[in-house]
Amino acid sequence: MDSKGLPLAEFEAEPQPCLPYRPIQRDAVAGLLAAALCLAAAGVRAEDRPMLIPTRDVDVVYRMAAPPGAAAQPGPTQRLRWRVAERRLRVDPPGEGVFMIVDYAARRMQMVQIGPREVIDMPTPPGLGDAAPSGARFERLGEDTVAVTSCTEWRTTDMQGSATTVCLTRDGVLLRVAAQGRVMIEATRVRYEPQDRVLFQVPEGYRHVAAPGGAPAPQGGGR
Repeated sequence: MDSKGLPLAEFEAEPQPCLPYRPIQRDAVAGLLAAALCLAAAGVRAEDRPMLIPTRDVDVVYRMAAPPGAAAQPGPTQRLRWRVAERRLRVDPPGEGVFMIVDYAARRMQMVQIGPREVIDMPTPPGLGDAAPSGARFERLGEDTVAVTSCTEWRTTDMQGSATTVCLTRDGVLLRVAAQGRVMIEATRVRYEPQDRVLFQVPEGYRHVAAPGGAPAPQGGGR
């Protein structure tokens, strides 16, 4: 039953964009990209269907779960910014000197390394913008508040079939992911404000290098 006393609604998958699931570079962006699951849903009632990508510009800071053996320590933070006009996501992982741009429209990701002034171009993981796995289902659990922002909790499964609970705002912002009784990622700050397009572009003068695995580096994508 949900918070209004209604039966849990089940939903079958339909095509929807989703965040990339696979990590791009070890320890660089693995935490949040792995937690930002490739989700998709179609609702029996349109007003109950979860939105899976933001419908307005937003800037979110997340806290990830601490590594195994360090549960008493606070986990690392990552920052995600979304620019609706160009359907681009920027990920700033822990530390400095690297960020990633995900272009949903072009199905391209760019890992920007500030020190060497290099950018690694690569295609998005399979499934970005495609349908969710056959038989994917969502159950609406109720309402909650994360980082002073209201969200709806949904029970679903991740890409490996594991039970997962996500909390999504009405306008498609992911605020929390929990699995195996543990919060894996949770928003600590949410700001709705216009995002500067420059933040979602490769700076001028950066050198394009070969993508991992030896694939040729696509050109373009800078200013």
